[in-house]
This record gives sequence, structure tokens and C-alpha cells, in this order.
Amino acid sequence: MRNHCHLLFPAVAGLVLALGGVSLPAQTIPEYEQQAQQLRRDHRADEAIELLQAGLERHPGEPRLLLPLSLLLVEYGKADEAEEHLQRVLSLQPLDPEAHRSLGEAYLQQGRLPRAIRHFQQSNRLRNADERVHYRLAFLFLIQERLDKAVEHTRRAIEIDPGEPRFRLLYSMLLGIQGRDRDSYEQLGIARRLAPDDASILFRLSEKERAAGRTADALESLKQASRTDPENPLYHSELAQLYGQLGQDREAAESARKAGQLYQAFEDYIEALSLMGRGKTLQALPLLEPAVQRHPEFTSGRLLLADAYQRLKRPQPALQLYLQTLERDPSNTKAMQEATWILAGRSDFGSALRILAEVPQAHLNQSLIEAYWKQDQQQPAAALERFRRVESRNPLNPGLLQWISYCLYTQGQKEEALRVLRKVADLRPEDAGVQRRVGEIEMEGRRETAFRHVEAKNWEAALAAFRDLAEDTENGERRASYQLHLAYCHQQLGRLRQAARAYASGLQSHPRAHWARLNLASTLYRLSRFREAVEQWERLPALSRTAPIHFQLGVCYLHLDRYDRAEAAFRQSLEKGNRSPQLFYNLGTTLVRRFKTAEGWALIRRSAAADYPPALALLRRAGLTGR
Repeated sequence: MRNHCHLLFPAVAGLVLALGGVSLPAQTIPEYEQQAQQLRRDHRADEAIELLQAGLERHPGEPRLLLPLSLLLVEYGKADEAEEHLQRVLSLQPLDPEAHRSLGEAYLQQGRLPRAIRHFQQSNRLRNADERVHYRLAFLFLIQERLDKAVEHTRRAIEIDPGEPRFRLLYSMLLGIQGRDRDSYEQLGIARRLAPDDASILFRLSEKERAAGRTADALESLKQASRTDPENPLYHSELAQLYGQLGQDREAAESARKAGQLYQAFEDYIEALSLMGRGKTLQALPLLEPAVQRHPEFTSGRLLLADAYQRLKRPQPALQLYLQTLERDPSNTKAMQEATWILAGRSDFGSALRILAEVPQAHLNQSLIEAYWKQDQQQPAAALERFRRVESRNPLNPGLLQWISYCLYTQGQKEEALRVLRKVADLRPEDAGVQRRVGEIEMEGRRETAFRHVEAKNWEAALAAFRDLAEDTENGERRASYQLHLAYCHQQLGRLRQAARAYASGLQSHPRAHWARLNLASTLYRLSRFREAVEQWERLPALSRTAPIHFQLGVCYLHLDRYDRAEAAFRQSLEKGNRSPQLFYNLGTTLVRRFKTAEGWALIRRSAAADYPPALALLRRAGLTGR
């Protein structure tokens, strides 16, 4: 998928942000249940198991999490672990039909059939309307050759769910074993109507018709099976036999040739799959590319080849293969999903949405692509609405939550963004990037609070906020910048010594913070630390020294009896437009001390003419009349 994911703060994943020390509440049990169900629907059983296990760490012994986890563990081949969980559930809820059913599944996988039957029967006694339990019991009784029981439970399953083709297939098999061939064939016909695209049903129909001597019907059913699943070599092999029986030698030879080629293609497929499993993707290409090129119907090979191209960072040929697959089978979920993400990664959201529009039940992915599109168009509010729509079905998806947090953040809803991102951090405690971003947003919120106090001239509160920031951050450069703001607060409160220390500390790491250096110099001047004040003013860039700065610099030089430097500073202030009586007076007295009496007294008189008291007093003491 396009690396929009890497733009989130800047860091998200997959799919796609309470201040202070408030602890994040545990995720709710319904959230865990809902997200696990969605992951299971998406065939991501390993992620669902991890999620439910994390949920049980927060909610130990919770039956609503133990039950789905146990069923997933059974499906994942971990029946022993599932059994342990289910025994715990039944110790708390001995009359829970779902727990008995799940435990029956665990025992069935372990081959402990009597125990499986016992728990399925107990589930059935507690809730007689579960077609899954009847189907399992029918299967187990068939294994035990208890046909009457198997037929009874199969009929009950069909009564509960007459539209499930699996039940019809099992019923057809049982009726066939009982010698009721007509009824068996009728059930197969119903199954075919329920699942017209199931090639295996057509194949079984063909076998029934062939056994009944209806070779022409058998041939037609088998041809339909082959058209529905053209990459299955078994169907072509059986077609070869049927054509042979009918004396159609050319067709028989063609079908036999096709079967042989497909068997070879699948052998290459298995070898390529093994190579890719060992990380040898490049070596798999010479096996897959010819097989896919020779057999356009070989969908499994085409999808594996596309996966190989994806692994080799070659998205364009992968996209072509996915689109070819969709041309032949518009409902192919994998091809649809991968093609849309490649297109979305190129910001070709329109093409991605056109693909999704053709796929039934694609509304979640469609909302997701629309959300990325809106975000790409700098429409965070619209993107957020669509991400929220997907979240309603995926409440604990970390990548999705990161996108939501990002949209909230870009709209200025930082506290809400932080709350959502903290949920991500809670779901992914090992993700250092998420933890880091949580810290960054928290720090940003505290900085904004501190600066709001500055704007309100609430200096004590601002001082406390900046002190907290300076002490908590691990970033030395930022700590130094907070020291500078801390110094400014001290300065505003008249705490000049503390201000000077804080400015000096911060400037060690931020020597180009000229505003802070200027404030330090002024503070040192007010503390009568003239030599240090001069050092700070002289370190300011020449272009940033304004007329007032040159004036203050000149005054410091006067206090240090450095009259030549004082004169130069005062003249520079004059050149920069300073025409104040104070400047005329100080420059005049400096010139007199340097024996430039005529110019000096002239400037003092100009200052006195503006009624500057020190100038008037000096003229009186000198016995000079007039102005």
C-alpha cells in the first residue's frame, strides 16, 4: 500500500491519533469480540488469536473471549490449548451450549470421537436449533456407521438451514449409502441450485449420472465443472475417460493432454511455493511464468506469480496479473484487494474504487480507499468520516486507529487524537514509533499550554509549565530551549539573577537565539554586570544591532571607562537614527572626556534644549548659561 502509512506523525501501517498521566482504560470486551470477528472474516486467524490473548490479559478468565479464542485455536491446529480454555469456561458456565460445541470441535480434531459426540449432544440438548451441531453429529455418526442417527441429524440441520449446500451434499451421500439413488440425486440437484459455481457438486452429479449409465448427462455435468474450475486437472482427466467411452477420440486426447499439462503446472506451482517459502522468490519465477503464460485459466499460479512480483518490489506486473484475474473472476477477493492497494499506492484512487464497485460486499474496503483519497486531497474531515465508518466494524485495528488519530490531529483535535493514539499504544506496546509519537503529542500539548500562559501574561503559571517541560524532556536541545523560555518568565517577574542563569544555560545549546542573548545582555545591565553585558551584546550579529542596542552598549562602555568604545557605539546609534536627548547627552559627555570639547558641549546643549534634566544640571554646574 502506498506509503501514506509512513506519513503518520510520520509513521503508520496496513490498513493507516487525555493529556498528562491519566491512565488509559482497558479496551472493552465487546471491542475485542468485534475486532476478532472481523479479523476472522478476513481470514487473519493468527492476528485474531493474538488480539484475543491480549484481551484475556486485561480480562482474565472472560468467557466471551475464551470461547472465540478456543474455536480459533482449534481451527489453527491447537486443540490441546483450546481444550484447556474451554474446560475453564465450563467450570464457570456448565450450561453454555457454545462452550460444549467448541469443546466438541477440539475433541473431534484430536480424534477423541466419543468425547466429541458427548459434548456435541450436550450442546444440542441445551440448544437444539444449532445446525452446526447437528451437522457435526451427523458426520460423527456416519463414521460410526450409525446411519439412522446420521440421517436424523442431517435432516434436522436442513430444517434449520435449508439453504446450506454442505448439508445437502452430506444428505445425498447418506441416501446413496442407503441405496436411495433417486433421492440422493435429487439432493445433489438442490445443492447445485444453491451453489451453482461449486464445481465439486457438478463433479459429483457427473459421477451419479455416469453410474446410472447416463453418459451424455455425465459428460455435460463434467464439462460444466471444468468450465467452472478450469485449472483442476482431475476434471480434464475424467473428461478424457468419458470422451473415450463415447468414442470421441480427438476430444479424449485433447482432454488428456490438458490434464497432463495442468498436473505439470501444479507440480511447478508446488515447487515454486516451496522455494518462496524458503525465501528464494527469484528462483520461483522460471517455474511460474511459463505455467501462467501457457494456462490462462491457472488462477492459483497467476496469484502466486503476482505475489512473487510483489515480494520482488515489482508492482506493475503484479497489478496486471491481478487485473487479468478479475477479468476472469470479478469476485476474486485476493485479486481485488491487492489490485486496489497497488492502485491506491499510486494515488489512483478512482481506478481502485471502480474495482471495488464491481465487488459484492466491498463496502468496507471502498470506505477505506475513499478515506485515503480524501486525505490525499487534503480533506481530513471527510477522510475521518470514512475511517470512522470502517472503524465501526474494526474497533481495535491499530493501523486504522492511527489514521483516525492523524485526521483528528490535522483538524486540531489534539486531545482526541492523543486519546486514540494511546489506544494504539495500548494495543501495540512494543511499537516504539507509536510510543514516541504519543510522547511528542503530549509534549506539544504541554508546550501549547505553557505558551498560552505567556500570552495571558500569567507568568507564574508559565514558569511552572516551562520548568516541568525542561525537567521531563529527554531531548537536550529542547530542554535548552525551555530554559530560555523559563528565563523569560523569570525576567518578567523581576527575578533577574535566576533569569541570567537560565539564559546563560540555554544559550550554550542555542547560541543563535539572538532574542535570548539580547534579553540576557539587558538583564546583566540591570544587574550592573556591565562587562558581561558587553560580552553578550558584542556577540550579536552586526546586522541585528539596532540603534537602542548600540546605545546600551555605549552606556556599558562608559561604566567600564572605555570611552573610545563608548564613542563608537553612540555614533553608530546616531547613524541608525537615534536622535534622543539621552543619546546627545551621553555622546556629548563622552566626547568631553576625550577632549573633543566643542563637539561635546554642542551635543550637551542639544540635549538640554530638549529639557533633558541631566544635561540642564551639567550646564549649570559648569557655569555655562543658555542652552
